Amino acid sequence: MASFADFVRKRRGAPDPPQPTPATRALPSVPAQPQAVPAPPKVLLVTTANLFTYDGSGRTVDMTKRPTGGLTLTHALTRHVHALGGSIVAVDFVRDDYDVAERRWEGIPIKCVRLGAPMHLSADVVVTTSLALDVVMWAAAHCSGTFCAMCHDYSGAPWGPFGHVDAKQRAPLRDALAGWNLLCDSKHVTAYHERFGPANVTPRLCYGACYGYFRAPPLYQHAVAAEYVTLISPCAPKGLSILAAIAPRLPDVRFLCVATAWTNAVVQHILKRFPNVVVEAGAPDVDVFYRRTKVLLVPSIWPEAFGLVATEAAARGIPVVSTDFGGLAEANPVERLRLPTRWFYDHAAFELLRCHLDDAMERPQAEPPADVLDSSGDERRERVAKHLFHCLLHVAPKDVADAFVETLTRLLADDAFYADAARDSREGAMAFIERNDGTFVGVVKGVLL
Repeated sequence: MASFADFVRKRRGAPDPPQPTPATRALPSVPAQPQAVPAPPKVLLVTTANLFTYDGSGRTVDMTKRPTGGLTLTHALTRHVHALGGSIVAVDFVRDDYDVAERRWEGIPIKCVRLGAPMHLSADVVVTTSLALDVVMWAAAHCSGTFCAMCHDYSGAPWGPFGHVDAKQRAPLRDALAGWNLLCDSKHVTAYHERFGPANVTPRLCYGACYGYFRAPPLYQHAVAAEYVTLISPCAPKGLSILAAIAPRLPDVRFLCVATAWTNAVVQHILKRFPNVVVEAGAPDVDVFYRRTKVLLVPSIWPEAFGLVATEAAARGIPVVSTDFGGLAEANPVERLRLPTRWFYDHAAFELLRCHLDDAMERPQAEPPADVLDSSGDERRERVAKHLFHCLLHVAPKDVADAFVETLTRLLADDAFYADAARDSREGAMAFIERNDGTFVGVVKGVLL
């Protein structure tokens, strides 16, 4: 059997989703009549009520307490489905003091429904914003149409070496997803689910760019004069150990670490030990940080589904130095700044391993440590916390850090090299965005064929 690396290499040659073009044909002797543009399929988006800060609620958004990528993608898809004339329903898995509440978020109407409220909805295409079993089961019970689930990662599915679904939920979720389509964030994620998923589930490529995630990014023409090398969401899987290895070797470089929900108090304490590292809390407006960024550092060492920040920064003309893990090979448009890295964070086993992501794909899913398997409840949580703490203390080996030190040093010292990288970043990212922008309609039409 071919290796996963070969499988992905072949898959990456596949074209991006095409934009639909209505066919027109004039009869030989009859003047051509303008054809009506067919209406897009009716889309119903099923999400969860806790993902939105509703208009008039008086609440503010604290990005250090909320997830980033999946949440911001859900928000972008909500805007896009509304613009297409679709509907949004948000299931409330917490409150039980109402049946249906009509709310608004950014002026967009969202129907919030209690988990047990009687309801039936229909659409051409029903899209859930996650693979969570409770969301999938609610949609199947209360909606009719062709079903799709947004697939923002590898871990939410009940198959493959990186699936993190609870053992008791794997079989029910696998059964519930029979006949569904998975709308995947990258070619790499699509290839993963094609290889490891069952034949009755259809993975389809659907970048965030397909529904307007990256629309109209500003260009920072003077990024070369900015102050920081920036890392967003530092933590063990996002390459904390690599930063810990390179920061002392580049004492004159100022690093800005943006703390999000990924960045707990222990990580922040570790970062503050380095005199050239500044830690700031995340904010909804990412340009607060990009305006001060000369280079974005994305040293992810786990299965990275795409890497939204890489395309965000590149589209602004900011060079991105990253690993080549997972979807980062698609998100970072400049190949010479994508560094092959043999340093992998195994989230299941709480280990850092000397291997590449694609090597890890070739082995079975790791089991948690024995002391974790033998415990439950609070004791289990304490043991997991202990193993995670040890992962946070790792420093990447010198040979792993060398490529990052060399690439950053050249970008920061060689203005011509930086200028070429900034130009190629902007051009590559904008070409990707323009190629995919607005193709979500084509994706959902494809599931109806």
